[in-house]
Amino acid sequence: MTLRTFALLAALAAIGAGCSFTKFDDFEDKAPAAKIEQSGDIKSGTWGLEIATMPRANSDGVVQEGALMLVAGNAKVSISNIAFSNDGTFANSQSSSDDITDDQKFGDPDRIYTMVSAAGLTPAAGGAFNGPFAYVGKIRGQIGSVLVMDVNRYEGPAILRQNDLSANPAGFGVGIARCAIKGGSTKSDDLIIGGNGSVTLWPAQNWPVFQPDDALTITDGTGWPSTGEFSVLAAGDIDLSTPEDEIVVASPEKNYVAIIHHVADCLTNKSCANITQIPLPDKANGFGTAVLLADVDGDQRLELVVGAPDTDSQRGAVYVYKLENDNFDLNTPKAIAEPTVLSPTNEQEGREFGTSLAFGDLEGPGKKKLLAVGAPASDVASSDQTTANAAGKIFFYDKAKDFVSTAVLATPVERDRLGRALKVLPFKRGDTTYDVLVSSAVSGLYAFWAFLTPDHDDVRGQ
Repeated sequence: MTLRTFALLAALAAIGAGCSFTKFDDFEDKAPAAKIEQSGDIKSGTWGLEIATMPRANSDGVVQEGALMLVAGNAKVSISNIAFSNDGTFANSQSSSDDITDDQKFGDPDRIYTMVSAAGLTPAAGGAFNGPFAYVGKIRGQIGSVLVMDVNRYEGPAILRQNDLSANPAGFGVGIARCAIKGGSTKSDDLIIGGNGSVTLWPAQNWPVFQPDDALTITDGTGWPSTGEFSVLAAGDIDLSTPEDEIVVASPEKNYVAIIHHVADCLTNKSCANITQIPLPDKANGFGTAVLLADVDGDQRLELVVGAPDTDSQRGAVYVYKLENDNFDLNTPKAIAEPTVLSPTNEQEGREFGTSLAFGDLEGPGKKKLLAVGAPASDVASSDQTTANAAGKIFFYDKAKDFVSTAVLATPVERDRLGRALKVLPFKRGDTTYDVLVSSAVSGLYAFWAFLTPDHDDVRGQ
């Protein structure tokens, strides 16, 4: 099978985004924030719910100083490409047009579901695409597809379609994550694609010559929900005993989270029995709305962090799981240990806590790594008691302090729902790559440049 090519034929259009720096005094009094505001055709209350980040690159795909951020929303087809200079200032922005009706392009999707980025994907044979690339899931009714798009050209070499697969998984594209199905000295760059009651393993390194039999669609396992949307996915090398990644799959509407392990065996055997379900904690709800694999305690192993924002009448909770090799022993697997539970205290009240998660050197290299938790329904405006119109908060946790909240970011903008989506942006400056926290809000996007502080080169221009 030869994959179809597509092109978003509309000319690039400027977003008209504004960029301003704001100081948030409650983040150790030194967290400048670049705010990218919406304007023109990009205005939408859901713009920014899907954020993909990658090192900034020029038209030839060569990484430059600075950063590149892709933004999409489930009420608009347009995808925005926002670039920052190496001093943290706004550089430029472009977007694809939303006036696209050809089904080989965006069609008329109910929504853009998810988006992940890949800086090094090999272009199709004979193609002129250099990347970086974004994988974009879109759904029309129950028919889904995943676009592979060169974000510098708003064109792309391939569309992955659900009806190319023998299983024809409904809702194909509601979740996407990158993974390494094959390990070794050169890890592969593959995809996990969520659907309704299904997860598809797609060996993306073969996509220029892809055959449908190369993929595997998983539709059952212990406790597996046959109708739930697998919209939240993550991957990482959890057990360190096999070269490939383990895969975390979540259907939050069904409170289902599981880990798929020995993934290469799944593809070889064309079936997957190696699935460990994470037991649902008592009273947890919305379990799996956000999942994160990160070494949050510094022991050189990945922990699983799961957000459940509907717990305790939408106050929310986050669960941190220690994972060991013998959790995934094929003969005698050990039960998953009880998690550490995080929740906002009365003094730091949050609502829908656990809606989003991020982790990194959020205060700059060499400082403590922090876990960020979004609580977008915090600080409801006094004039409107619905959580949909809350200001929102981001809580920060440090394992060295027993996961006690060390700081809180709160927006002064009512009804902004800060923290509804979080990503860590890799930001290259000289020979150093920094972690920059990016948060979606109703009024725009915030990028928190904590490393641009008096302890580093302060280039805020304030």
